[in-house]
Amino acid sequence: MKISRRQLRWLFISVSVLFVLAGSEASRIRPNTKKVPDWVLTHLDKGKDVDGGEAGYVILYDSREIEVDKNGKATVVTRQILRVTGLEGRGEARSGAYYTTDTDKVVSLKSWLLQKNGKVIEYDKNDTVDSIRLSSGSIASSGRFKIINAELDARIGDVFAWETVTQEAGILLAWRWFFESTGPNLFSTIRVHVPEGWKVNPYFLNMDAFEPRREGDALRWSTRNQDAILEEDWAPALSGKFLEINVHPPEGSPLEDRLISVSSWKELAAYYTREYDKLAGSPEELDEFVAQHTSGQSSRIDRIRRLAALAQEVNYVNISLNLGRGGGWFPRSASVVCESNYGDCKDKSNMLCHLLKAAGIKAYPVIVNAYLRSPVEESWPSGSQFNHCISAIEMPDGFEGGAILDHPDLGRLLIFDPTDEITSFGDLSSRMQGSGALLLAGEQGGYVELPIVAPELGVCKRDIEAEILPNGGLVAKMKESSVGQSARKFRVLTRYTEGQSEISQSVKTRLSRSLPAPKMSPPQIVDDLDGNSFTMEVDFGAAQYGKTMGGALILFKPALVDRQSGVPFEVEEERIYDLIPEPMHFEETVKIYLPNGYRVAEYVDQESFVEEFGEYSNSITLEKDYLLYHRSLRIGRARVPVEHFEDAKAFYESVTKADQATVVLEKI
Repeated sequence: MKISRRQLRWLFISVSVLFVLAGSEASRIRPNTKKVPDWVLTHLDKGKDVDGGEAGYVILYDSREIEVDKNGKATVVTRQILRVTGLEGRGEARSGAYYTTDTDKVVSLKSWLLQKNGKVIEYDKNDTVDSIRLSSGSIASSGRFKIINAELDARIGDVFAWETVTQEAGILLAWRWFFESTGPNLFSTIRVHVPEGWKVNPYFLNMDAFEPRREGDALRWSTRNQDAILEEDWAPALSGKFLEINVHPPEGSPLEDRLISVSSWKELAAYYTREYDKLAGSPEELDEFVAQHTSGQSSRIDRIRRLAALAQEVNYVNISLNLGRGGGWFPRSASVVCESNYGDCKDKSNMLCHLLKAAGIKAYPVIVNAYLRSPVEESWPSGSQFNHCISAIEMPDGFEGGAILDHPDLGRLLIFDPTDEITSFGDLSSRMQGSGALLLAGEQGGYVELPIVAPELGVCKRDIEAEILPNGGLVAKMKESSVGQSARKFRVLTRYTEGQSEISQSVKTRLSRSLPAPKMSPPQIVDDLDGNSFTMEVDFGAAQYGKTMGGALILFKPALVDRQSGVPFEVEEERIYDLIPEPMHFEETVKIYLPNGYRVAEYVDQESFVEEFGEYSNSITLEKDYLLYHRSLRIGRARVPVEHFEDAKAFYESVTKADQATVVLEKI
């Protein structure tokens, strides 16, 4: 797997302590005994009048040259020149190369800092940090990166240039190239040369496709004067313009047995299915395991639930070895995972699918992207879009669950995540609902869209009974009954943090946003994972909630908890990227008793707002000595096109105004 420059930037951050050590070693200025390369000098005078903005740097030249030989091995030369224009840009004066120890080699890593006083600092292997790359939950990895950091040496006006040369012999010939960065990019180019008869498939993301320039047998794509990528709230994770290039050997080539050579979702699903099917392990051990753990389960659904629970109980440990040969994509054998009781997401999913098959139940691994704001592009058939593995289980008629995918050939499939220990069986994380995925079901597999669970199966229902006192004080009881993903949000606080104290702090924070100096009792919680529910009850109050006006009037807001207080994303003058809201759903009923001797004089009886991504409503009903306030808000999984950004902004502004509406009581 190749690592992008944007990913590399995060790797730089993760080893910042090592950077300081390397930067200190390189801070001495060496005699300028070597000539700065001509490719650097050629671009030095460019972009002197270009403002780097908040990023504090301007990229003068950005280049990658890929040479693939007849054996499917690649030599990759990457070069970059940037000028530091502000303090923030000093952090970009660093270079690096990612590689895997099993298939790749960093031939060279060179860097130069051309200071504005005319002196040159050259960096070599003595200034290089070679560090392991560990992803979340990983304890070992064959992925590494070499880094040179010049941040401590760089000053405003300096130019930093670097070059890496790597040799790559992995099973996937694919490279991702970003034409944009967080600073302006004056010239960005990527060139690919392959042997005669080989295919080069380009996929453009967030930009219009354009034809490459032919340079003999090579292809080159270039852009000029690209503005900086803006960091916008709720934007897709991959917002910048980029190109992924996939290289394939000729059809019928013996290299097809070693390389991942696919150009469609169907081909990719068939390839992965073959690899996963090989990794069942010992059939006898699987049969014995299933018999031992399902002996008391009489029904098909009970056996599925039992095996699914066992997969969730497997300790999550990620050992990322042999990455260049597919170690990051393919699981360990199912019988080995059963015996060792540890594994990562693909290990858990593969184990569960093979256990279910041993029990006579069809099941298939599903490769997904687990991040809400990383939507999968159907037009781009690439395994590099995914970062997680779950399962699809054939379910009998009569099973009621929200995460059911109705497949035209395979029937009713329950989408289940063995790694997610706090989402109930039958439900699916809101981050993945509606997302594109790759179903590994052989010829019947391919690209699918995961189900979107019905809103009522993920709602938080809040019931509050409150009383407004004559002095404006408030006393109240609240009960929140949550199911599905709403329950999961509360469950996170009890399972992955300090439990009761974390819940208490969370409730106090929520109340403090609406009530001055709130007081509350310890929350009482009932967490029913098997029943897919989470219930919380709490008493609370505030000495001065309503605003009294000389004893004649009391003003208060009936939205007591979780009141919308503004647009939840930054509002720019001009939005650049699409908007992906945070899914949520609550329904609320508030019964507010009035103080003796007062009646309702002013109120807004009802309001509602609807957009494609969500809807909001509220209403007030008056009774003899109390009022009933109903409120609901539902935000579904959606991608709001940038041209509808103003509609999204107006929706949240309207919700805020409605939540801030005031009821006026007058003394009788």
